[in-house]
Amino acid sequence: MFKSERGVKIMDLFKAKKQLSLDYLYNELFCSKATLRRDLMELENMGLIHRNRGGASIVVSGNNEYSYTFRDIENRDAKLHICQLAADFLSDGMSIFLDSSSTVLNICPYLKEKKHVTVVTNGIATAFNLIENQCAETYISGGYIKNASTSIVGEHSANFFDKYNADLAILSCRGVDKSGLYEAN
Repeated sequence: MFKSERGVKIMDLFKAKKQLSLDYLYNELFCSKATLRRDLMELENMGLIHRNRGGASIVVSGNNEYSYTFRDIENRDAKLHICQLAADFLSDGMSIFLDSSSTVLNICPYLKEKKHVTVVTNGIATAFNLIENQCAETYISGGYIKNASTSIVGEHSANFFDKYNADLAILSCRGVDKSGLYEAN
């Protein structure tokens, strides 16, 4: 199991049980004690768990945002399916807003099939993917790079988007209700 996959698995176990012993984690993950300790230290440094003698517990907060690496592999099939559906809305000559999410990153391959597309994004990984694959004329916002993310955020970034109009915006969010869309920050 790769490190990022193990991190997702660990967080899934914590979501289910909130507090876990080291012995339980060893049995579930089939990794060495040293590897598990390193993973738990990294998750603690990210503010996701709190280690204690003999185990660890999840940090309870409604606004935790997992690192981009973990989010990228979590629910991978669902993300690919969402982007496959969203691809039907793409056409030649469009101006598109793409957010920095790991879900939206998966729309980039569909842009290779389109001509004269302009993309405006706050996603470092998204911009890199578009540039690397020469998919679109790409603009990226400036601002603060959020820790454990590939997002550029803040007032400067928000003001950047005021200067552009788009035919389509493709965004992901943490929640939706009748009042609007919600993000972790």
